Amino acid sequence: MVNSSWTRAHINKLWGSPERIFRVYPPCHTSGLQVLPLKRPAIPPKFISLAQFRPEKAHSLKLEAFALAIKSLDSTLAKPILQFVGYYIQQSLMDVFILQVAGYRNSKGEPRTVSYKITIGSVAGLTLLFI
Repeated sequence: MVNSSWTRAHINKLWGSPERIFRVYPPCHTSGLQVLPLKRPAIPPKFISLAQFRPEKAHSLKLEAFALAIKSLDSTLAKPILQFVGYYIQQSLMDVFILQVAGYRNSKGEPRTVSYKITIGSVAGLTLLFI
């Protein structure tokens, strides 16, 4: 079973039994892809994380992973934006902005404390600016 004419011909050359080779996907035209620009836009990509803000959700681990991923990026590419829920973080050395967009409440329905947000936001060198 193969998924293109090229692969079918290649497998036929190796096996020598065309009656046993079946193409299961039709070929597709790539001319539309050939005209797409190779340069990336200057607008940074966005990642959005929607979750409840509770300690067991381990948001700090997510921020650490994001910081590690940014360090491995090509310096010529636009830095990504990570959107969470509820506060704004900036890592000024890399011009990375992390925006969190919603409210969070404790078990009594009261807003979570600023210190909890700062603890999450200060992980991996990310600076928290509370809105």
